[in-house]
Amino acid sequence: MRWEAEWSERLFTSVEYQHQRFDGLSLDVPELLGSFDTTTGEIDRIHVSGNYWIGEGIGAFGSFTWNHSVDLTPNGAGEFEVPLVPDYRAQVGLTVVHPSRVKATVAQTFVGERVGAPFGIDLESYTTTDAAISWESPSGHLELGLQLLNAFDDDFELALGIPGPGRTVLGSVRAKF
Repeated sequence: MRWEAEWSERLFTSVEYQHQRFDGLSLDVPELLGSFDTTTGEIDRIHVSGNYWIGEGIGAFGSFTWNHSVDLTPNGAGEFEVPLVPDYRAQVGLTVVHPSRVKATVAQTFVGERVGAPFGIDLESYTTTDAAISWESPSGHLELGLQLLNAFDDDFELALGIPGPGRTVLGSVRAKF
């Protein structure tokens, strides 16, 4: 379910709700001692976002996602959250668009606690800073992009004992036909 609103020519918002059920899931994370045998579970997700056009090609954006998850696996039903699903995820940032079709974005992402081991061990929340620049051709058929993820090389874990990616540079080329 999704609701969007344009409050003025400068302010846009949206609210979204999702309910997901799964059955038969088993996550085997490489190098993790054991696997997540969350075979049955539910995730309720509420996402709110807003964009504000400041002017002169500059815009601000923000979003917040709240997740409520329950592991409904027999012999442990309702005791734990679904592994690797964070309690929340938020992002704030600025985007600048130049008339030459060059777009630059800087964003701060916040990820909440999550179950990170098969034994119900919680992982700490973390934050990363990301930047991106892209260019689109006048026809819109070609886009070139460059991203810098985790710009300050912050340390965090994806699962217990599994480090998250450090500073990463991604390049992309997209062609539309």
